[in-house]
Amino acid sequence: MKFVLLISGENEALAFSEIKSVAAIFDPAAKIRKRKRLILLSSGLIGEGKAIQMQARLAFTRSTGLLLFSCSRKLLNKKIEIFDWASVYSSSFSVRIKGISGKESRIALLERRIGGKIFDILQAKGIKPRVRLEFPKTEIEFFFLGNTAFCAKIIAVQKEDFEVRAPRYRPGFSPVSMSPKLCRCMVNLSGAAAGKKIFDPFCGTGGILIEAGLMGLKIEGSDIDAEMIGKCRKNLKFFKLSARISVADASKISGRKDYVVCDLPYGVSSYLSEKKKFLYPKFTRALSSHLGERAVLCIKKGEDEQLIKKGFKELKIIKSFSYYIHKSMTKKIIVIE
Repeated sequence: MKFVLLISGENEALAFSEIKSVAAIFDPAAKIRKRKRLILLSSGLIGEGKAIQMQARLAFTRSTGLLLFSCSRKLLNKKIEIFDWASVYSSSFSVRIKGISGKESRIALLERRIGGKIFDILQAKGIKPRVRLEFPKTEIEFFFLGNTAFCAKIIAVQKEDFEVRAPRYRPGFSPVSMSPKLCRCMVNLSGAAAGKKIFDPFCGTGGILIEAGLMGLKIEGSDIDAEMIGKCRKNLKFFKLSARISVADASKISGRKDYVVCDLPYGVSSYLSEKKKFLYPKFTRALSSHLGERAVLCIKKGEDEQLIKKGFKELKIIKSFSYYIHKSMTKKIIVIE
């Protein structure tokens, strides 16, 4: 089946890689292409049900639609006339247009024109169509990219309210916690399927573990700061999540850790057990010995990147992304195998 995914504009490279990582869980052979903010996914194993599951996991994807057809703008009217709208219509419908610049009134006029054509086609087939602009059963979207038009039936949208899980609303607060949306994206970049375990050796107040747990993954975390561990336990309890949590040194990892996802402390407001020039290489040396599948690390862009690499043995960076936080802070998300 073919799907169209619309990503947010916050960080397109990160959003695209997140989709590829999650799609590979369901179908490693899925074909994925990026056309600006539109992602085209083709898979023999991913049906509507799995595509909906994917959307539920994704942090930087706004919607997922079943691709009905694509064509040049010149042929759009003909495509609309010959497409079997009865095969996708259910109860009520709406038409939305995206990718066209100009006044809202012009876009609304085009939506009404296309919607009117679909209405007439359905009516000619003996159906009594109902237009419903809010919460329609059948949501049709047209995406325009250059000279190409893509038509999709929206099957899932971003429903996560990440703001309600923002650090300031958790009972165990820390000013250095990452945003829930970025935490979720990092977990997805690991490629861990539901039921697998995510380990965070710098768990702090538990932001990454919360998102992983809410996605159905098993979670384990540690931190050298006992106060942070106390706050982490309080937050996990608040979100009704269970995990193995302990006070431990991240440079002394023991046992195989298939998926490691963490935000390394950088020492401005966060607690460091020792200077970064010693801690970071010690941690990555330990990671080299115990990593099973994949690690996703968040570090401060710049000199921290070189400190991380000092401890590498057989580890290899396979992906790297810059993520802007504010004018004096840009983070680097690196994916390691």
